[in-house]
Amino acid sequence: MACWIARVNDIRRYGHRWLLLVLASLLAADCQREEARSPQLPRLEAADMRPKVDATSHFDRIVETLWDKHENTRETGMKDLANFQKDSKDPGLQVGLKALRSAARPYPFEKPEPGRVSAELVAVACSTPRPEYVPIVVELFDKFSDEAKWRAQIILTELESREAAEALMTIVRTHAPTGRLPSLITSRLVSKPRHSDIFFPEILKYASNPKLSFEIHRLCLAYCEAKLLSPPKLAPFTDQVLKSYRDLADKLRPAQKDQGIGWMWEDAYQESRGDAALLLDLLGHLPSGRVEKPLREALEYRDPRLKYFALVSLLRLGKSVDVKHVDDVALHAEMRNWLYITLKQLGKSSLFPERLRTQKAFAEADMVNWLVYPTELNRVPDEIELMKVVTVDTGLQDGIYDYYLFRFRTKEPHWAAKDGWIAGVSGPYLRKDQPTTESLGHTFSTFTKWDAKTPDEHVGDTRELMKKWREYHSKNKD
Repeated sequence: MACWIARVNDIRRYGHRWLLLVLASLLAADCQREEARSPQLPRLEAADMRPKVDATSHFDRIVETLWDKHENTRETGMKDLANFQKDSKDPGLQVGLKALRSAARPYPFEKPEPGRVSAELVAVACSTPRPEYVPIVVELFDKFSDEAKWRAQIILTELESREAAEALMTIVRTHAPTGRLPSLITSRLVSKPRHSDIFFPEILKYASNPKLSFEIHRLCLAYCEAKLLSPPKLAPFTDQVLKSYRDLADKLRPAQKDQGIGWMWEDAYQESRGDAALLLDLLGHLPSGRVEKPLREALEYRDPRLKYFALVSLLRLGKSVDVKHVDDVALHAEMRNWLYITLKQLGKSSLFPERLRTQKAFAEADMVNWLVYPTELNRVPDEIELMKVVTVDTGLQDGIYDYYLFRFRTKEPHWAAKDGWIAGVSGPYLRKDQPTTESLGHTFSTFTKWDAKTPDEHVGDTRELMKKWREYHSKNKD
């Protein structure tokens, strides 16, 4: 769950480009293990090497049906394969090896779609990654479908060994120059950086590939933040990163507008915005002498997200920043809480404007951060107003919680414009901790029209809220 929350925050922080990375990971969600489990795979004993007779024979029959000449039989085989994956969380080593080799076989039929067949077969091995799969993935990688290549990379990044890391780098080295690497899947490396000497600085050579650049820069940033990469090691690639940023800046600067915010959420602007935000963040980890000028120029953006990353990178490099730029970012709810949290981390919280260090301002930013998620409003609302604070006294030691009830609206041509004012709730916030950016998980909107309910109805039954929080504290106490 922590990994998923981190990904959601990445989408809200950088922009919609991150959604594509999350969807790619979700496509291989059956490969992901819960973080509560040990990340180390158990050592294989002799018993583990013996094939699981029932699973193996069952899987063999499924593969036979997938290559049957009758389309109906093949479709039945795909359903059986899906059920096999559902029922066999660990199909065993022999089945996994067979699945990988079957996924690489040429598929002579149009239905089911060949790429789908290849991907679902790799998913069988992906359900329980094993060290024995590593050389097979490297050997067969180019024969997998694009979707299967995503899942194959998940196998390598789920394993934490140097062998697996070297295998992923071999795939990049072999297939990136030929265009046979459609994407790079590194979520597990981003969440738990390791073996930096294997990836860096070599992988940065491939960052000029538009299919891979975002993910390589994202990986580089994660290793910098984990203190596994130093500025001297990255120095030779400074010009390359700067060129990538300047190419985006040439598109973004003319697009800045003095009025409104809708222009920041247009599709054509969004992709460049997310890429530039990531690069501005990364520049804060490169030698300051080369990057200070473009970072200061970026402070002139009207876009608060880009301005935020330029500001933070300058502070991270030990440079001073005019307080007016801090004020400009803090005034925008989209980046307000990010700014406050980051300034605290950098020991610069005194820079945050006092007039916005309020629970109302933090709750508004929290509401907006929820709304910008692509499955919700997908942008910052044009207007947002605080309508009521609903207090819940649980009668417990922690005391009083506050829910902040807002209404918001967007302008045409956004789909929500037709509904006018819409209700949303941020919180709850523990009274004794206020002002705080820490919402306790109930921020939401059902996109109900404001006039359709009373304020209390929008928040919910206070008695039910009290009951819910008593139960919450009771579970945590136990």
